[in-house]
Amino acid sequence: MTIDRSGQLDSGPPGELPVAALLRLAADGENLSPELSAALESHLRSNPDDRARIEFERELRRRVKASMAAGAPARAPEELRRRILALAASPDSRSRNSPVEHAPRSRFAPPVRIHRRRRRITSIVSVAAVLALCATLVVFAWRSSVGTGNAAPSPGGSTLALAPAAQTSIVRRAQFVEREHIRCADFMDAFENKFKARTWEEARAMAADVLKHIPSALDLQIGGPGGRSFAEAGYEFAGLGKCGVPGRGGSVHLIYRPVDARHRSISLFIQEDKGDLDIDESASYVCPCEVPEQKVMVWRQEGFIYYLFAPDEESMIAARKGLAAPDRTIAL
Repeated sequence: MTIDRSGQLDSGPPGELPVAALLRLAADGENLSPELSAALESHLRSNPDDRARIEFERELRRRVKASMAAGAPARAPEELRRRILALAASPDSRSRNSPVEHAPRSRFAPPVRIHRRRRRITSIVSVAAVLALCATLVVFAWRSSVGTGNAAPSPGGSTLALAPAAQTSIVRRAQFVEREHIRCADFMDAFENKFKARTWEEARAMAADVLKHIPSALDLQIGGPGGRSFAEAGYEFAGLGKCGVPGRGGSVHLIYRPVDARHRSISLFIQEDKGDLDIDESASYVCPCEVPEQKVMVWRQEGFIYYLFAPDEESMIAARKGLAAPDRTIAL
C-alpha cells in the first residue's frame, strides 16, 4: 500500500486515508497497523520533506498544551475567538452530526456508502477549518511570547530573544535530544546498537569521521577537565555513536553512565555548525523537557552546536562547568 500526493492510497477503496491524516496519526504517536506503517515509511522515503510536517504537528500539539496551561501568557484577539466559536456552533456544523433519514433506494441509486463518504469528507473539512483557526490562535500566542522578548534575562541584565524560526528549530532539536536520550538511557538494546565507540580513542576517531574534524572540546568532554568534573559529579563516559540531530550538520551522541545509583545518565550531542541555527555564541539556551526538572542546554562554540541533556539541576550545573559552556543563560 502506498500513498499518492492527492491523498489517495493505490489499493483499497479510494479516499481510504489522506496523506495529511496519516501524517497526523504519526505525529500523535498512534500505533499504526503494519500496513499503514509500511505505507507511511514508503511515503516518507519518496517525500522526505514530510518528516518536517510531522515534527511541526508534534510541536503544534506541545504548544497547544502549553497555551492551555494555567497562566498562559497570551490571549487571541476577540474577533478570532468569535470566528472559532461561531464556526463550531453553526447549524450547518451541527447538522452533520445529526441522524440523516434516507429515502427508499431504487436500483439506480448510488450506494449509501458513497453518501456517507461524502458526508465524512465534508465533516472533516469543517473540523479542519476549526483546527486551522485554533492553530492560528496558538501560533498567535506562541509568536506573542517570542516576539516580545519573553526570554530569561542573562546575568548581565540583557535579553537575547530568538526569532520565531530559530525558536522553532531549537525546540525541535531539543525534543529530538530528549527522546533520543530516553531511548538509549537504559543501556540495553538501543545503547548496544548505537554506541559503537566505547573508548576515548574510538570516540575521537568516530567524531573525526562524522564531524570532519575533532572538536577541541572533546578532550574536556571525555578525558580532560570535563572528564574529571563528570567523575566528581558521579558520571563516567559510556560510549559515542553516530546520530541524526535535525539540521544540516552531521552529529554524534555521547552518553555518560552514573557511577552512583542515585544519579541518572546524561547525554551530550555535538553537531557541525552549518549556520542553520541562529543562536548567539555568547549564550547557553535552556529548553524545557516533558519532565519539569529535566532540561536541554544548547550552545554554539568553535564551529559546533552542543546539546546537553541533564536529568536535574545538579547534573546540569556539574556538566556545564566541565564543558565550559557560556555563562550567559537564556531560558526558553
